[in-house]
Amino acid sequence: MWEYRQQFIYRYKEDPNDSVQNKRIYVLMHVISFCGLRIYEKVIYLGKMGTIIVRNDDKVNLLVEGESMIYIYNDFGGTHTTSLAAAYHLKQIPADHKLTKEEILAVPYFNQLKTSDMGKIIFHGIDEDGNSVYTVGRGSSKHMIPALKNLSSLLQEKYDGSEKIIFSNTSPTVPFAMTIGGLLSRRLHIDFLGVPLLVIGAKQCYQDIVRLVNHTKEMAKKTNKRVQVLRNKSFK
Repeated sequence: MWEYRQQFIYRYKEDPNDSVQNKRIYVLMHVISFCGLRIYEKVIYLGKMGTIIVRNDDKVNLLVEGESMIYIYNDFGGTHTTSLAAAYHLKQIPADHKLTKEEILAVPYFNQLKTSDMGKIIFHGIDEDGNSVYTVGRGSSKHMIPALKNLSSLLQEKYDGSEKIIFSNTSPTVPFAMTIGGLLSRRLHIDFLGVPLLVIGAKQCYQDIVRLVNHTKEMAKKTNKRVQVLRNKSFK
């Protein structure tokens, strides 16, 4: 998990362009120490529901106050629908049309992980609301996600964790072409057959993955559970 510490110098400032009903509180940030890396920022602002969001010139947002969430998308291999879900969640790829072959193959970790990478929780980024997004391949194990859920609950209770942790299953969105393509490419290393099938599969299921990501975000906001497992069977 990425850890950070923050120091603030607070200064209230009125923006003449804001209406009286929509006054925002501007906060001048001094420095964030983020994983040992010092990031100097100019301004952050008070966002919705009292959440303070950091913004810099690179459009990087970091939640520094208020409730945050951890999203963990999971499927069999952790390298196809999970990678696409993470990329859609983080808005790294457009959600309004089918991706091109080049866009699909450029998605971080898409078709790049090996069988030995199953079980590794991989960080993909921080979304616009300051929530961390991860993926994991659970293999054929039916016990991995329940074990991770129980471990998450244990650690939250022991260390007084405040984040909601959402495990979202992307397997129901996997089309047949992607299943065969993954087998040929990842297991048998026959990329000239497997990769084209993976691309076809990614184009076939992109709408289902987008809907699943939106559903995941909705359920994360609604649930009162600190750890929530979404099986997403309705997306089959």
